[in-house]
Amino acid sequence: MGTRTCMNASCGATSATEWKRGWELRSGGFANLCDKCGSAYEKLIFCDMFHLNESGWRECNSCGKRLHCGCIASKSSLELLDSGGIECLNCVKNAKPSSGMLRCGLWFICALLGHGLPHQSRARPRLHESGWV
Repeated sequence: MGTRTCMNASCGATSATEWKRGWELRSGGFANLCDKCGSAYEKLIFCDMFHLNESGWRECNSCGKRLHCGCIASKSSLELLDSGGIECLNCVKNAKPSSGMLRCGLWFICALLGHGLPHQSRARPRLHESGWV
């Protein structure tokens, strides 16, 4: 096997006691991270440690935790909201179903029942005795 290099641009270590799997790459593989960087990634503090002075930080709409948007390393640690905001994974897991989730469920049910998808027309879908119109 060839020489590994930590894919954290601010680290670049070529040796580690343990290599860890990081974020998903566009190629379908995963980033190779040294133990220090990999541990930070697993604890969801990678960007807090290595990208603190970079742009793109926003706050979770629910708890106010700072999240690094637009960074491949934090892509899996936040959820984009229909309203344009973001939430951390902890808040997403503890949240009640949002209107966006309910909307998706409504579309699924319509498709399942063969009524077509409500988003196919520009008008807001409404339930009529003959089905969705």
